[in-house]
Amino acid sequence: MNIVIVEDNNDLLDDLLFGLEHAGLNARGVSSATALDDLVGGGAFIPDLLILDIGLPGEDGHSIACRMRADQTALGIIMLTARSDTREKLKALDGGADHYLVKPVSIDELVAVIRALGRRIPAADEPSEQWQLKCRQYGVIAPSGEQMDLTALEMTLMRTLAEQQGGPVSRRSIVSAMGHEWLDYDQRRLDTLISRLRRRWREKTGFRLPLETERGEGYRFSAPVVLIA
Repeated sequence: MNIVIVEDNNDLLDDLLFGLEHAGLNARGVSSATALDDLVGGGAFIPDLLILDIGLPGEDGHSIACRMRADQTALGIIMLTARSDTREKLKALDGGADHYLVKPVSIDELVAVIRALGRRIPAADEPSEQWQLKCRQYGVIAPSGEQMDLTALEMTLMRTLAEQQGGPVSRRSIVSAMGHEWLDYDQRRLDTLISRLRRRWREKTGFRLPLETERGEGYRFSAPVVLIA
């Protein structure tokens, strides 16, 4: 199932994406109707379910729900908003929403609602779950086809993680792979490298890079990866 979250609070959007992906769901995030249209325009990406905030910049969630429902009658729509007024809820449900959830909502409840909707939604073809790392061309490709060029340091980082196939890699091992001595290396540089890589991927694709922090151990790439020479 292809899920798109439209939420302009970036911290909340990150939390929602992390929670849904941790539950095994394929979710992407955008912050406005314009960004949503860019994502789905031309049919390159067809959502099965939308999770919409109401108070968005520009076009609001009510308007998005109405026009998306008109274009895609089987689309699942969940309104996720801080507005608890009954009139807002009735307006959303009359406008095409399937469910209306009031923030804050637990990830468990949201996942349960998504799975309930999923039982009636004819999902698009599921992409392969395997990522690809292009070693010579310095690039990474997601299972759904999105790709991004990498710097030399990012490539070294990604290859070091990919070679462990989901296992954790210590910070010391990563620093060594990049050609530095552990005791002489400023570890803040590694934090900056990883933060920048995650942000670049998110800004380019709208969803999280599965590069996870392992507290007390280091990092791991949690999805299957194949190395391409």
